[in-house]
Amino acid sequence: MSAITCTSLTKTLDKNSVVDDITFEVEEGTIAGILGEDGAGKTTLLKLITGLLKPTSGTCTLFDADVTRNPAKALKGVGCMVGEPAFYQDLTAQKNLELFAALFQTGPDEVIDLLDITFPSTKVRYLSSTMKKLLGIAAALLGEPRLLILDEPLALTPSFRDHVKNLLKEQKEKGNTVLVTTCIPADLKELASYGVVIREGKPVSQGAIKNLDLKGVNP
Repeated sequence: MSAITCTSLTKTLDKNSVVDDITFEVEEGTIAGILGEDGAGKTTLLKLITGLLKPTSGTCTLFDADVTRNPAKALKGVGCMVGEPAFYQDLTAQKNLELFAALFQTGPDEVIDLLDITFPSTKVRYLSSTMKKLLGIAAALLGEPRLLILDEPLALTPSFRDHVKNLLKEQKEKGNTVLVTTCIPADLKELASYGVVIREGKPVSQGAIKNLDLKGVNP
């Protein structure tokens, strides 16, 4: 079964195509990646996939449910972090997670342990960018989603990168599906079995990782 199916997905803003005719499919139980330099359209594409933006044309389905027509069904069992994660600045990391966890009728302790979050009592306004990213990943994991969609989850300090990579691999081993964006080809090669390379919103190469054309993408 396909976890994600995008067909001719296009988003035009001010007569410019930010995402231009992207078609790809991600099989359930795999890790897939979207590779591109900053400004290539990766975050906009994730916003279309998760229903944060409506496409100008084309469709996206998650587990055969159309994101635009039936978002409640499509996004059930989906955890995501798109763009910069947003939290209540004057609440602690743990209190923010508790608020999100209440939506799933669960607690935050498991994801705090899973991400090795050592700053639960620190207010968000005092967190570093890496800490906020880890908190965003933790929030996406609440409710044990079967599809995890993460924007630049490895844009972290070196000490945390391997930990998050292993976490993503563990999600796949559990049978879950993971879609990530990155600007680093080596990360895509290590984690994913399928990838889409985009440049200026357009797909320039896609398919099995071993067959991808990574020319023109920063190492």
